[in-house]
This record gives sequence, structure tokens and C-alpha cells, in this order.
Amino acid sequence: MTEPTTQTTRPALSIVILAFNEVDNLRPVVEETKRAVAANPWIGTFEIVVVDDGSTDGTAGVADALAAENANVRAIHHPRNLGIGAGTRTGYGAAQGDYVMAVGADGEVEMAEVLQLVKLMDGADLAVSRRRRGPGAHRKLFTYGFHRLTSLIVGFNIEGMEGIYVVRRDILRDMELYSNTSLVNLEVIMQAVRRGCRIRSGEIGIHPRLSGESKMTNWRAIARVFREMLKLRWHLWRAGRRKKGK
Repeated sequence: MTEPTTQTTRPALSIVILAFNEVDNLRPVVEETKRAVAANPWIGTFEIVVVDDGSTDGTAGVADALAAENANVRAIHHPRNLGIGAGTRTGYGAAQGDYVMAVGADGEVEMAEVLQLVKLMDGADLAVSRRRRGPGAHRKLFTYGFHRLTSLIVGFNIEGMEGIYVVRRDILRDMELYSNTSLVNLEVIMQAVRRGCRIRSGEIGIHPRLSGESKMTNWRAIARVFREMLKLRWHLWRAGRRKKGK
């Protein structure tokens, strides 16, 4: 099935694309996504929800142009940069598909590979993935440190579940998410695990960005994630107290 010219029914899949200052990368990523879906007709109807997180480099204009050119592309704008977590929550809130996934607009993943996670669902509630990276001591050390820190502070081992994931929208809509950083993805997985959801796992290759520099590995971003971990631990503690009080 080719992509629809009009979006009159609820799509089977919502693909949220998160963009902050990705003016050179957003259009290639959206176009690649459309080609990948067209090459996998079993997916059926789909929508692309572009969340522009307060970009200042022209990304907003590209997002609006893509939405004007494609009936199944929508653009949502934050008035200022609020963070990956906030962008993810916005995209999830707007998603209309039966299944939902979120990817960055940096081109680090191949959409044809990502879409295989949807096939992996096969009746499950959530399909998680581990990242398959090429050699790179810096990123491996960063990933190891992040896993250890997460396990220590939050009490949940995310190893093997740190990549792209697909989740059923009805389950996602039932979750209360707090994080404004990428830690929001951990929240989704943790809540799914604690609810006893049916989970499958796969693997996704990670490639160099199409252009520009990562916004995730600088010390300022790392400090924000650390603060979000402490906030998440607080929320988990309060939730535990409320549960015991019932």
C-alpha cells in the first residue's frame, strides 16, 4: 500500500520525529522515512509527527513545508527549546496511530531497520531495542557510565533497552511521564515493565549523524539528565508511598 493522499482514518503507525536545530537533516530524514514505509506495505497507513523543539536555525520552516507538501505529515512547534523529553511527550500526545515510535531528526538510524521493530511486536505491547554501534571508545564509555548511573540512582538496569522502541498508543496514553530529557524513554520502559506488559526486544544499528554535532554528549546535557534521574527517583518514591497508603 502506498502512502495515502489524505489522512481520513486513524493511522496504524505514528512516527514522531524530534527536531532541534536540524535544518539540514530534517527533510532527508522525513523523506527516508516515507520511502521506508512505502517499501514495507504491511505497515498500512501512517503519519509523521514532526516536533520542532524551539529551533532557531530554520528547522521550523522546513517542518511547515514538509507538512504542507504531505498530507500525512504534521508539524508541531514549541515556542522555545524545552528538551527531548518535552518534545517526546508533545509528540506522543499528538500521535493518533495504534502504535507509536519516536526517532531523532539527526539521521543516526536507518528507518528501514527501525520499522522492523513494528513487525517484531506481533501482539506485544512494547518492542525495545539495544543499540549496535561501531567502534568508538568515547561513546562506549559514555554508554557504560550512563547505564551504571541509571541503575544506581533509579534502580533500573536499562542495558539492552536503550535504543528506539515501539509502544501501543493505548498503553502510552495511560502513562504519566515527567522527564524533559531523554530519560523520558526510560520512564516508558520502566512503567511498561512494572505493569507486566508483553515486551519483545531487537537490535538497531547506530550511524554517524547526517550533519552537525550531537546535543546529547556535552557536559551540560549530561548534567540535565543527572538532575532528571534524581527527579524521577523522587516521583517513584512518592508513587510507592501512595501505593502503600491505599
